[in-house]
Amino acid sequence: MPNLESESSALQQQSQSTETVITDEIPTSDPVSSTKKKIPAWIIIAIVTVISGITLALVFSRSTPDTQSSNNTDSNTPAEKITLDPAVIADNASPTETATWISFTNQTGEVQFSYPDTWQVSQTTISASGSSSTQTETASQQQIRLQLEDAQILITTNITQAPRVPTSYQGEAFTLDGHRLFKFTYLDPYTQTKQIGLANSSYNFGFFSLGDKHYEIFLSYPTGYTSEQEQQVQNTFTQILQSMKLPKQTPLVSQDWQNYIGAGGVYTIKYPAGWRQVETVNFTGFGPIEIGEDIIMGVSIYDTSDKTRTKVKAEIGKQFADRRQTSEALFVAGLKAEKVVTTTPSYPDWYSESIFITSGDRLYVIGNGAQRNEQLQKMLQQRMTNPTTITFEDFYHSFRLQGV
Repeated sequence: MPNLESESSALQQQSQSTETVITDEIPTSDPVSSTKKKIPAWIIIAIVTVISGITLALVFSRSTPDTQSSNNTDSNTPAEKITLDPAVIADNASPTETATWISFTNQTGEVQFSYPDTWQVSQTTISASGSSSTQTETASQQQIRLQLEDAQILITTNITQAPRVPTSYQGEAFTLDGHRLFKFTYLDPYTQTKQIGLANSSYNFGFFSLGDKHYEIFLSYPTGYTSEQEQQVQNTFTQILQSMKLPKQTPLVSQDWQNYIGAGGVYTIKYPAGWRQVETVNFTGFGPIEIGEDIIMGVSIYDTSDKTRTKVKAEIGKQFADRRQTSEALFVAGLKAEKVVTTTPSYPDWYSESIFITSGDRLYVIGNGAQRNEQLQKMLQQRMTNPTTITFEDFYHSFRLQGV
């Protein structure tokens, strides 16, 4: 029968001997050992994981700035395109509705514009006697009518003389083919229509002059139009005016007129060749040499701190107890101006017209010598060998402020 205790003791001794052998095979101090060991798998996995992590970190750290730089470049590009050049926008924009409009030139070739094909256009010639015909006549009025149901645009050219229609309402500034005018809106209680017209003056509805040519342009439509209908016809009217071309005006002032430089070069104004100049402290007058005792037209300069516009107006015609005075706004060489007309029933031939222009602390007043153009021309023909054709409008429209 086997001895169990001896066998157990033997097994224990064998086990202790085996453990001692394994411990002796693991190097403790010498990294280089002739005895090769088998590295555990978990250590290899850990080392690979660490190396992979470091590699990925290096790659990410190097690629991130480039990626961000690339992203910044992409995001900046659209930002630069947000602010577009208006010319580029215009070139890339789709054609407006006016691109399909019909071009029109009247019989005499004086007026050109475009209009939508939904409007009907017709033109007639009005002779001096007032009769209408479809034939073109020299210096006759040309009337162009555009019609859309109850709305119409009336354009009249070659008006012999623009009638003055004084009104109590003012117009807003409007530019027609480079000419600064005014646009009015007027409700006609008799015809139950709303009318929109152009004028030179802020107080003169429907008529304007360019050089020696007079025109009438206005739109009219029923007051019963809805706001949408109103907006539509008004927009069409404005677009037609924006497309309109008028004949180039010949200069009002003759080329042989002389240029006067006043106030040490502050302003210039033109006057007929051969006329004399009379200068005082704040006034320069002009008149024909043949009429030595008379100054026809002149320019006065005031310091606004000393003499206001109201004070100057009060002095014009103050010798007449029944004097009457009116004023209207206008433009002179692009400058805002005021025309003041002073008359007196006691002396119908006395007619003062003054143009007021303020610049800084100076007030410029251009005067007509208290006589109408017709009276002036008659006097020049009677008293001059070679009479000069001149109007007060010729004179004051030649006024220029230097540096303005």
